[in-house]
Amino acid sequence: MKLAWHMPTLRRTCCGLSQRALRLANGLRQFGHDVEFYVEAGKSDIAGDVLDGFCVRRISTQRNRLLHWSLQALGRRRAAAALAAQITSDHEVMLTCQPEFASEYVRHRRDTPLIFVCGGTTLLHDEADRARSAVVSWPRRGFFALDRHLKRRNERNAFRLADAVVFDSDATRAHVTRDYRLDIARFQTIHGGVDSDEFQPPSTQQRHNARHRLGIGPSEDVLAWTGRLSPEKNIDFLLNALAYCRRRPHRVLIVGDGPARDALMKLNHRLGLNSVVSFVGIQSDVRPFLHAADVFVFPSRGESFGGALVEAMACGLPCIALRPNGDAIRNASLEIIEPETSGLLVDRAEPAALAAAIELLLVNRELRNALGAAARRRATSLFTWAAAAAQFNALVNEIAARGRPNRRLDAASLTALQPAHA
Repeated sequence: MKLAWHMPTLRRTCCGLSQRALRLANGLRQFGHDVEFYVEAGKSDIAGDVLDGFCVRRISTQRNRLLHWSLQALGRRRAAAALAAQITSDHEVMLTCQPEFASEYVRHRRDTPLIFVCGGTTLLHDEADRARSAVVSWPRRGFFALDRHLKRRNERNAFRLADAVVFDSDATRAHVTRDYRLDIARFQTIHGGVDSDEFQPPSTQQRHNARHRLGIGPSEDVLAWTGRLSPEKNIDFLLNALAYCRRRPHRVLIVGDGPARDALMKLNHRLGLNSVVSFVGIQSDVRPFLHAADVFVFPSRGESFGGALVEAMACGLPCIALRPNGDAIRNASLEIIEPETSGLLVDRAEPAALAAAIELLLVNRELRNALGAAARRRATSLFTWAAAAAQFNALVNEIAARGRPNRRLDAASLTALQPAHA
């Protein structure tokens, strides 16, 4: 079957959305499907027209200057409309990870079924948005509210119009269903996975080599975190928790980069943690840092799944995360970690509570070893790319078998299909 997959961005490294799409596409290829990617020109760091054996087609769109940054959602929808109109190749199913493209594709190609592979939702970032709005002026607060409103409108349209929607956690699917008041019949959860051969507990020599390269002694306690430095990842919360620790780790490795880096480094300096915390930047391979660590901390308050958490578990690391509460903490950690068996979940979103969990694992090597071994078993049994690919293949075949979609659009859907203006 010939499948077309649109990506808002397509990058080799430091993009979890791209990595998930490539893993799933590879699984579809093993089931005999022909997948080609479409991406807007300038939204990819790939040289050439092939990535991992997949054809990559770049489409040029003209992006006009917006009147204000709060209208960026309108700008993305306008660019998506131009891109969707240029995809003329024959394919039996269209896939996309961008909500704006989903609704615009339906408007241009109502005869081809579309699957929206959701990589997250603005609903997960409500707490970060509230915190950001609380420290700005009233006019700027209004701009944030407008930006959030337009983003949510684009998402709601995509969820309503797609022939199927794939989430990577039950928690995210539940938030979307509840907050947008949508029918879940077309919604499906397909968890992310981990390559259990690629991510393994280190051998004694691997651990020694990883620590030696980082200048870490054999008896030093090391915490690690990997990901994108953005507000919803809650790294400021981790730094504040470290300041509470009476028994601090010798080293904390923050692996990754992002828009919050400068603010986090300033906070780290104010808290007096420069000798403990190392911001090591973007790394093409995070495994040496996981191999050097004793504990992995995952303080995200807004997270659709948590691929970095699963990778750490597969490496046999005991992990600490925040327990979701459906309000300020919206993550999938409760689906990934079995509390007190394969990791620790902190019940209170307070630095002192996270500090207590960190101290517990630093002083209790036996508990660390037990949690790490259980984490490895859980990650490699429940979160595999092979299982995800099999589920995805079944969904693609089901959607394709339905043939031409019979979209009986209600008034709200017809409004969603109107051309975007900005």
